[in-house]
Amino acid sequence: MNSSYRKGITIGFVGVYIFSFDSVLIHASNGGGFQAAFFRGLFMGLSLLAVYLFKCIRNGKNPWKEFVSGGSPMWISGVCWTFSGLVFTLGIQLGASTVTLVMLSMGPLFTSLFSWLWIHEKPSPVTLAACFIAVAGVVVMYVDSFASVPLEGLILALILPVIIGFNMANLRRSPETDRLPICMIGGFGSAIVALVFCLAGGTLVSEGMKIWPLALLGLLVLPIGQVMVSSSSIYLTATQSALINSLESIWGILHFYVLFHDVPDRNTLIGAIVVFAAIVANAALVPVYRKIKEKKA
Repeated sequence: MNSSYRKGITIGFVGVYIFSFDSVLIHASNGGGFQAAFFRGLFMGLSLLAVYLFKCIRNGKNPWKEFVSGGSPMWISGVCWTFSGLVFTLGIQLGASTVTLVMLSMGPLFTSLFSWLWIHEKPSPVTLAACFIAVAGVVVMYVDSFASVPLEGLILALILPVIIGFNMANLRRSPETDRLPICMIGGFGSAIVALVFCLAGGTLVSEGMKIWPLALLGLLVLPIGQVMVSSSSIYLTATQSALINSLESIWGILHFYVLFHDVPDRNTLIGAIVVFAAIVANAALVPVYRKIKEKKA
């Protein structure tokens, strides 16, 4: 396992663990879908803006010129992060958390498709096998809950893996693009879109809504987690990065158990073990597969 691959795996695993507190803190806020999305995105955008300005000033660079230099790859991924975050938040808040997490696990398959069509990057058979096993594991986890999913939540959940797949392929295609402004655009973008719907609904803060979980989410959890997840694609294939991202649903189950005493059932435990094993096995076996392939060549 070379140092670059090891770095990508480490960044990806740590980043997705931090990122996995997303659903927990959204749930704890007790806010409406667009309300949670607004504060989630606003706090994230402000946090990353402060870091971005500090970084540019420290390096003696003009923040605006640096921002503009990101070009279309930066804006494409920024828009993808805008709507993937918005769709994820709405899916959770509309009572479709089950199918949202299942469809989230299908992100690597769509990433494989976009990577193959767009940047001609074919995932290894090991990674593809791990993708299908991970999807099967997540389906096992939530198979008993599909009947109660509302239609609007189902539609949003179906959109999610397409956005994720396209975004991961674009990030892999542009490794030189700074990930920080990409995620900053995603934060402010989702806040702006959500604000329109909040104002149409008449309120930004509903009765009983808590702001502090969304502040914690936007100021710390998302900026660190999202930048790390995005950065892993510099060192790993797009499909591998997306596959590691599937761990979000597994860590989410653990967080709900520890914080809310939500005990997972037998199917959930079996599915979680399958998903975790598939992702860890992929991380360990891909270098072995590459060595075997090189020897044959």
